Amino acid sequence: MFIFKTDIGHFVNNKFLKDEEKRFIINCEVCRSEGPFPKDPKQENRSFSTHFYTESTNLGKVSRGWLRYSVILDAAYCEPCWLFSTSDNEWRTGVRTWRNLSYRISRHVNTNSHIASCKTYELWKANKTVDKETENQLKYEISFWKLVLHRLFNITLTLARSNLAFRGHRETNISDSDSFAGNFLSQVQLLGKYDNIMRQVLDMPSGRCKYDVITDN
Repeated sequence: MFIFKTDIGHFVNNKFLKDEEKRFIINCEVCRSEGPFPKDPKQENRSFSTHFYTESTNLGKVSRGWLRYSVILDAAYCEPCWLFSTSDNEWRTGVRTWRNLSYRISRHVNTNSHIASCKTYELWKANKTVDKETENQLKYEISFWKLVLHRLFNITLTLARSNLAFRGHRETNISDSDSFAGNFLSQVQLLGKYDNIMRQVLDMPSGRCKYDVITDN
């Protein structure tokens, strides 16, 4: 039988696939052998069959787009779960028990992990994902601004507890030494001298930080 490049058997020693490998598997030929499939004497000569690739519905036969067959392992498996599921189940590594396979399939397709994996699979197939570098950058940005908000909240809380005014005479240029920037901005400046997070915020060019102001109409 012809062995597809995307056969899970090629990757048995690689539990953690790279994004490039996942995209290759998704965009390459579908790993669906047409047989003939080897009969297992230990299972009363049962074997995999192409009729498992489809299911019968009121509208006729519908393809099980997730189902694959590995010639290397002589096993059926779920490609979306193999690539994206974090749950341990037999369909991630391959099923070789042919007895009652239809029941195993019907039970698998109703699991939450399978449904979630198929959704992720379809997003990747439609190229609606971000690469790892962009994803890491987004995570860093989120973490950074959480730290900034935490510091600003503590400054606000300290001033409120001390019953101190926030505003100064001028707030458009907090680096102007001739005017008092106010307690809040002065605290921000002071913290920026010793804290790397606030220093980065103060060093950002004008217009880099944007805020949404909600007002009552």
